[in-house]
Order: sequence, then C-alpha cells, then structure tokens
Amino acid sequence: NACDKSPYCENNATCQSGFTLKGYRCLCPPGFKGEYCEKDIDECKGNHSCHENANCTNTNGSHLCDCQPGYTGNGQNCTDIDECKTYSNKCDVNALCNNTHGSRLHMQTWIYWRWTQLYRYSQ
Repeated sequence: NACDKSPYCENNATCQSGFTLKGYRCLCPPGFKGEYCEKDIDECKGNHSCHENANCTNTNGSHLCDCQPGYTGNGQNCTDIDECKTYSNKCDVNALCNNTHGSRLHMQTWIYWRWTQLYRYSQ
C-alpha cells in the first residue's frame, strides 16, 4: 500500500491507494488543490459566498466575508445601516435626514426660509 509508506498528501487530504502509476492519489478537502493538495484555492478570485457589499478575504483552505462599513450582517448577507435612525442625535432638530447606502447620511437644515447646507457624517 503506497499510502502506508509515506505521508504524501497534505492539508488533511485522504490518500487513496491505486488509481495512478505512482500507486496512490490524494483526495483534496474543499479549499485545496494540487497533486498533494498542497495548493490553497483563492476562493475570493472566483465565485464565493460573500455578499456584493462585503469584502472577501482568502484564508488557508477557505475564505472570510465581512460586511463593508455602513452595512451589517454575517458577510453573506449585508444590509444597509440606516444612520438616520442609528445616529439621529447627530442631526439638528430642524434638519432633514436622508439615509444613503454605505455609511453616510445627508442632512439639510432649513435656515432663513431656504435649504442652505448639506452635512455629511461618517461612522
């Protein structure tokens, strides 16, 4: 049995006797490839499970998804944070707050009978 002679396969791959001229093959776990399962697959370069408003970070054998600033969730599902509700105390009592996607809110204040200024706040 070729698999008993030496630990050929890496990254917890399964060694299977036979099937090839060298007498064994490695069955790679998800996230790895190569003859010995020695190469990490960069899941972030292809299709991945991260939401469009999340950042994908490759890890050894897997990947992580983190929602971008201004969004909340587990990385696979990210929803916009309504800063007008969350940070309502940052607005003047006479201000009109409009939520925008991705961590900003815009407030307009009515002064002297006209709209005079647009304020931007970041988290």
